[in-house]
Amino acid sequence: MFAPGMKRAQKSKDLTFALRDPTDPPLTELPWEADGVHCLQLELQKVLIRAELCPLDLLRGYDSDGGGTFTRKEFVVMMKRIVNDDDLWDEVLRDVVKSAFQTISGGDKSIDIVEFERFLNKGWLQLKASMISTSTAAQHDRQDSQCLIACSRRHIYAVGSHLVADEWSHVQHENGSGKDERSCQCGELVGARPRVHGSLHPAAICAEARFQEAGSTCAGG
Repeated sequence: MFAPGMKRAQKSKDLTFALRDPTDPPLTELPWEADGVHCLQLELQKVLIRAELCPLDLLRGYDSDGGGTFTRKEFVVMMKRIVNDDDLWDEVLRDVVKSAFQTISGGDKSIDIVEFERFLNKGWLQLKASMISTSTAAQHDRQDSQCLIACSRRHIYAVGSHLVADEWSHVQHENGSGKDERSCQCGELVGARPRVHGSLHPAAICAEARFQEAGSTCAGG
């Protein structure tokens, strides 16, 4: 069995920019030519945080000669694999990575772990806190949406420039047909941006679409 450090080193070799947040701008739209080294730093931090890895894991994964440092070749091989886009690499990122190597190493022939961690630790905690906050907010939004779907006994539909909230339920009528009919008790006008279950309702629901079934009646407002 691998020791925990070895497992993380193996995991680091699977790390690529494909792990980026899909809501982030595409790599091709980042200002590589204007601020390439900083862009590389930020994107590398993001995927490491998302993968729950650290700079030392990358060194363990790509230090092929066991010297405890990145040679220029090792660093370039690692970054090309992480970029995982041959066209972008050839167009711009090969040169950015070479510049990054010079910056991180201070002009030396290798990058040691202290230099590599110093490069990636800058702004790491603030970025991680921001990513956690964004992820938590997105999770809450998904939970609110699921609540709205699950609790869809409450609906919103447009009336002129306002939205009206209706509470409806299935009722059985002894009318000989044996059919379920829907009735609703119309609520008051709730304005243009109503809150449902503590969250803004994402859209108005067309009343006609909700009451398509034969026998649907509206007993209110």
